[in-house]
Amino acid sequence: PRISLLRYLAGILNVSTLHPDDPDPGYILTLDNLKKMMAIHLRMRADLPVVIQGETGCGKTLLVKYLVSFIKARFKNMRVHGGTTADEIRTCVQQAEVEAKSRGANIVIFFDEINCTSHMDMFKE
Repeated sequence: PRISLLRYLAGILNVSTLHPDDPDPGYILTLDNLKKMMAIHLRMRADLPVVIQGETGCGKTLLVKYLVSFIKARFKNMRVHGGTTADEIRTCVQQAEVEAKSRGANIVIFFDEINCTSHMDMFKE
């Protein structure tokens, strides 16, 4: 049942609640998605960037949105394209840092279609 998966996920992600909130009851929560969320969360805890690859429409954004909502962080999506400048990327990160400090909250920035930019060198471990 779904509540079992939610409790399992809460335990792995260190979300302390007996009855974890389900940020999106319509999201299909599978064992495969749980494994992906755990792998993403481990990298996030280690302050390492996360790269998620997949076909258009396979659910990458929804997976991350669900995870971020589950851990009560803020999701910020930057749609990247060939014309995205290094300054735009830098500004996005700086704004997120300011917001995180002022709110005392965690913010996850999702750079959608990052492979379309010529500024991949800005992203490294």
